[in-house]
Amino acid sequence: MKTETIDLTPPSNVCSKRTVCAIVERNGVVYGVGWNLVQVPRMGCKKTWEGEPFDVCDKDCHILCHAEQMALIQAGRKYCEGSTLYLMGHHWICPDCDALIKKAGIAKVIILKGVSCLWEH
Repeated sequence: MKTETIDLTPPSNVCSKRTVCAIVERNGVVYGVGWNLVQVPRMGCKKTWEGEPFDVCDKDCHILCHAEQMALIQAGRKYCEGSTLYLMGHHWICPDCDALIKKAGIAKVIILKGVSCLWEH
């Protein structure tokens, strides 16, 4: 059996309200890992409720990339086709990421519940 170690330590410029991680995997091999990155990380967050539009985030922290987008870019089209995307720390996918996931040829998306606390600040 082959064992692979993946570093899931979040970078320093992740969202302070909710850290989201996405992983692109196929046949037991991880091809991409992504985080929701912001240009200006803040200790506090102005979003008052879950699901509030991201324009609040973009004005304050300047969103650089959603986790799903970053994982897809890192994996590349060749490795996205037929892969599974695992999403942690989030319970929905925005319309833009949904369109990118479909266009990349991801076969299945699995939203992992109960593990978001591992990435909460």
